[in-house]
Amino acid sequence: NGFLIVGGDFTSFDSVVARGVVRLRTDGSVDKTFDAGMGANGPVFSVQVAGNDGKIVVGGEFTSMNGDTNYVRVVRLNGDGTVAASFQPSGGPNDIVHTVSLQSDGKIIIGGGFTAVGSITNINRFARLTAAGDLDPTFNIGSGANRFVASSLVQQDGGVVIAGSFTSVNNTIQNRIARLNGGGNIGIG
Repeated sequence: NGFLIVGGDFTSFDSVVARGVVRLRTDGSVDKTFDAGMGANGPVFSVQVAGNDGKIVVGGEFTSMNGDTNYVRVVRLNGDGTVAASFQPSGGPNDIVHTVSLQSDGKIIIGGGFTAVGSITNINRFARLTAAGDLDPTFNIGSGANRFVASSLVQQDGGVVIAGSFTSVNNTIQNRIARLNGGGNIGIG
């Protein structure tokens, strides 16, 4: 619709109360029909609008969205700003999510400084979540990245490119950029 979703570390935007995420109209004014309630209780670093359903995936440093502590560092919002009821994760990442990318099947690639998602440990700095928000066990990252993942991009063939301060991914030398296949492994395929 030409509107723009903005995320960041703010509590208001153009004198309108909006914590961490806001939608702007084509003229730059705040769209007051987009209401995330109390919003994020910490910075939002990444915002992605899903395909045709208009849902928005948000990642950051927050530990609650609209006062609900079930949404830790990643959440899916409806087009009106409310939390999507279909997004019911069993626990979020244990540290910052700096990047969110969406796959065509609704799955969510996240990257950042985390080393666990929910109760699952050794999820080092990038992971794939199901459309419902849970860790996707079919995405095999091995030992993950040895340092921070700052950016991610889903390619048309299902591959995922990650970039950041890492020097290895799954114990393979990868200086700051790596391409993963659709299953999470390094390489093409």
